Amino acid sequence: MADCYSKTRDLRSKLSMAHTNAVFDVCWTKDDTHILTASGNQTIRLWDIENKKGVRAMTGHAGSVKSICVHPSQSDTLVSGSRDGCVFFWDLRIQSGSLARCPKHMPVTKIKDAHKGVLNVKRRKGYTRSVTSVMYVKDERLVATAGANDGYIPVLEAKLNTLKSGATLVKPDDREKIEMAYTLKTNLWRKRKRMFKDLWDMITEAMPNNLAEFREELGIETDEDAGVKTDDYCNLVVRKPVAKRLKR
Repeated sequence: MADCYSKTRDLRSKLSMAHTNAVFDVCWTKDDTHILTASGNQTIRLWDIENKKGVRAMTGHAGSVKSICVHPSQSDTLVSGSRDGCVFFWDLRIQSGSLARCPKHMPVTKIKDAHKGVLNVKRRKGYTRSVTSVMYVKDERLVATAGANDGYIPVLEAKLNTLKSGATLVKPDDREKIEMAYTLKTNLWRKRKRMFKDLWDMITEAMPNNLAEFREELGIETDEDAGVKTDDYCNLVVRKPVAKRLKR
């Protein structure tokens, strides 16, 4: 019996605990070389399967992390749902310190109380606002979440609905900066294009008229060949038609 206990103790000493609390969800990364674990200690960790060690840690939730889901096409981004009622979005390319000898990450954006007021459910004893499941859906831009008590799965289409309503998402000052930067780059592009055209005309002045084959041999591709257009900024912005007032 004592020998059995000693073997168990030796085995446990060789194994490292993934978390200091229960593990509620496990998710493979896109390349199948790492897994993500969600825990009751309010953290998410990324594990290297081959080397059997944690390589990244994610903190920020104020409750047990119940569910995680990696973006289907962008393996550096993921979403998590927690008992604190929040949905967190993470980007593993953005680091904010270190934890347990590995890079630490904080959420890049969050949705608080994702299921608050979804249904007018009277809060009973033991009520929790927990988000129990998260998943990318549709065109990979939307996230579906499930709550613990309301029995309802809302699709987080707030940003999409804002776009549909025609609301201004970019501040006027920011829009002006974007327009100035775009105009500067396109003007520089056109200037360089004119310089190249002048040089090209000088070089090919005494050559046969069929210059397409010559360009192809040199590996030169024009904007027209690639279908590239340098439209003015005002032509890129879709403006709503202004309703004409009837003259009385």
